[in-house]
Amino acid sequence: NSALKGTLIDNPDLVYTIFDTMTLEEFYNQDCPYTYDYRFKKVKDLIHQTKQINIAKTWIIESLEELEEQFEEVVEKGYEGFILKDWSHLYKFKRTKDWLKIKEEKTADLECISFEEGSGKYVGMIGSLVCRGFVEGQYVIVNVGTGLSDADRSTSIYEYLGKKIEVGFNTIIQDKKTGNWSLFLPKFIAIRGDL
Repeated sequence: NSALKGTLIDNPDLVYTIFDTMTLEEFYNQDCPYTYDYRFKKVKDLIHQTKQINIAKTWIIESLEELEEQFEEVVEKGYEGFILKDWSHLYKFKRTKDWLKIKEEKTADLECISFEEGSGKYVGMIGSLVCRGFVEGQYVIVNVGTGLSDADRSTSIYEYLGKKIEVGFNTIIQDKKTGNWSLFLPKFIAIRGDL
């Protein structure tokens, strides 16, 4: 995302992980006739792994117990989760139930202290809630927009100000330039009326 936005990436240790392939013609025509097991075998045939180019690690999961064990192991190693895929699916050029993200999501109760106005269809409405509080021993300030419905956004900001907001997130992160702490992938869950 940083590269696509033109943001400088100052990290020589980044690793590019490849998990799928198709021809450019198949991509442009949005028509790939091969199942995922075939496409992933092609990745292994085509790609030479280096320090900075990796082929995605894969496991065959055959039970809910295996899924839970593998997920715990992945999270313990510091990853946010993994993606479940049906080996026999054909690539779809849209969101699909053939790929299912499994990731750790934590929650925190933070105080809403302000808001930022929305843009586009949300002009004049709430774009994001500015929330603060302590998470895992760190003081964080975070903008929370994901998870707000159109009805939530059109509600008066006074319904949120000073109240505790339950926020889902993956991990805490620190801005290298400012040193401030925030949350990775924050998501509005609810106003906590019980606090």
